[in-house]
Amino acid sequence: MEEQLPTPLSELIILNLFLGSVSYLIVIVFIFLISRANTFSWVNFMIISTLTITLGLIGSFLIWSFWSYSFDIMIGPIHAPTFLSLLVITPVLLKAFGYQLRITKPDANE
Repeated sequence: MEEQLPTPLSELIILNLFLGSVSYLIVIVFIFLISRANTFSWVNFMIISTLTITLGLIGSFLIWSFWSYSFDIMIGPIHAPTFLSLLVITPVLLKAFGYQLRITKPDANE
């Protein structure tokens, strides 16, 4: 019987990005809608998206390492650890960059 070697970190990152791809796409669309409702800048959008994916990946690994529940980590196409970490990280980053959490622009009369 062959000895099982430890999985390299690069393979774990690729696996996590693959499993969480639906969650990442949902969050990037959400960031785009929030950015569009505020003052839109491609530079800020790219910075926030990159930070969100990076911090979401780290948070997902932390949640995944302590996952001891009896149900599966995949809930349909949603990777639960990634979704939970992005649920916390995304609003914090948007607020840190000065965005108001709204999807539509306010009327000029307000």
